[in-house]
Amino acid sequence: MDDILRRLYSGEFFPQENTRSKNEKLKKENEIMENSHQKIMVALTEKYGDEIAFQIDNDFMSSYASIINEEMFNIFKEGFHLGFDIVIASINHKD
Repeated sequence: MDDILRRLYSGEFFPQENTRSKNEKLKKENEIMENSHQKIMVALTEKYGDEIAFQIDNDFMSSYASIINEEMFNIFKEGFHLGFDIVIASINHKD
């Protein structure tokens, strides 16, 4: 079951493409994140130099993306199971 859900989760549907451009709050948060990231990179570059700063940033972003992806997959899986339970309950419901 996990394999099917993982393929569905990472398949052809990319909701962020539809929500990111339409949601003003997400746009604002994305701008704040980008500005903060630039400040962090400037500080890292000043302290460690370009090469090490880039490596630190790359390591952080890779780890963060992996964690978020797993968390989102688990949320997706729980939502899918909940939806399936609702469908089964509605099929079994007797008026």
